[in-house]
Amino acid sequence: MSQPNEPERRSVSSALGAIALIVIGLLVLIPSGLCTSVYGFSAIAAYIANPSQGDIWILAPALVIGLPFVIIGALIVRGGVRTWRDK
Repeated sequence: MSQPNEPERRSVSSALGAIALIVIGLLVLIPSGLCTSVYGFSAIAAYIANPSQGDIWILAPALVIGLPFVIIGALIVRGGVRTWRDK
C-alpha cells in the first residue's frame, strides 16, 4: 500500500513530451522572432531616418507574415512548460 504523503512521480513519457514541446516551440519561436524583429526594426529605422521617402506600412508584411509564427511558437513553448509543471 502506498503512503498518502508520498509525492507522485512524473512519468517519463510526460517529461519527454514536455521537453519535446519546449524544444519544438523554441525552434519555431527564435528564428521567426528574430526575422520579424529585424525586418520590423529596419522598417522603423528607415522611416525614422528618412520619413519623406519611407512608408511605415512596410512594417505590415512583417507583422502579417511573421507574427503568427511567433505566437504559435510561444503557445507551443507555453504548453510544454505547463505540461512540465503538471504532474
